[in-house]
Amino acid sequence: MICKIAEVVIDGAVSSYDKKYSYILPQSLINKAKPGCRVIVPFGNTNIKKQAMIISLRENEGNIKFKEILELTDQEPILSDEMLKMCEWMHNHIFCTYYDAIHTMIPVAFSYKLTPFYSVNSDFLSLA
Repeated sequence: MICKIAEVVIDGAVSSYDKKYSYILPQSLINKAKPGCRVIVPFGNTNIKKQAMIISLRENEGNIKFKEILELTDQEPILSDEMLKMCEWMHNHIFCTYYDAIHTMIPVAFSYKLTPFYSVNSDFLSLA
């Protein structure tokens, strides 16, 4: 079976696992996902959701099983092909991760992450 494969790099990767990973593009994203777009992927044995950047697309003709991309974050690429090549060059020639190179090219607002914050509600009355 021929399917579309996205080569992605993971946000927050340290040098020990900073490499390209292959994920299957679901049918709903085949015409939308392009190199330079961010996606959400299941990563590791626990399938934790991680942000990733599509570096390239290719066809897969083998029977190799890959995980599937969960969600497309960007409707249009935020990095051009030239910028992606520069990220590759920086990764190979400067001591940095793929996403360190990517963060130098995108505006700071693209890097903001929402984190949940929990606190005790002092107005809560216990009915015990």
